[in-house]
Amino acid sequence: MFKEIVEIEEVKPSGVIVKFQRKSMCSCCSMRFVCASDKDTLFAANPQGFAFKPGDKAELSLAESANIWSSILVFAVPAILFVIFLWVLRTRGELISFSVSLLVIGLYFVIMNKMMKITGKHFCYVITAKL
Repeated sequence: MFKEIVEIEEVKPSGVIVKFQRKSMCSCCSMRFVCASDKDTLFAANPQGFAFKPGDKAELSLAESANIWSSILVFAVPAILFVIFLWVLRTRGELISFSVSLLVIGLYFVIMNKMMKITGKHFCYVITAKL
């Protein structure tokens, strides 16, 4: 499970706005290239109802199911697309089938990035502990 220590920036009724160091948080994330957020802050749910004030430290986590889905979107889908296009274009020659397969993977990541930004979809982060 993904965990990160963050600083509380603002308290809201349904959760908190947290500030984090993008470098440490995003360097290990497999979805960092299709992330819809370009900021150093994000909204996190506070289901346990911890009493926070700005400046407090907390532990932020991302559910394992989100890690599984991100791995599927980043690794499995492009690999399957690559193999399918290699197989479909096998009669066109090695260079063409390989080049088109790589182009399809590139387009897949561009489309995923745009879809995430347009729809505003993002993973649900949760505060798991108050430090």
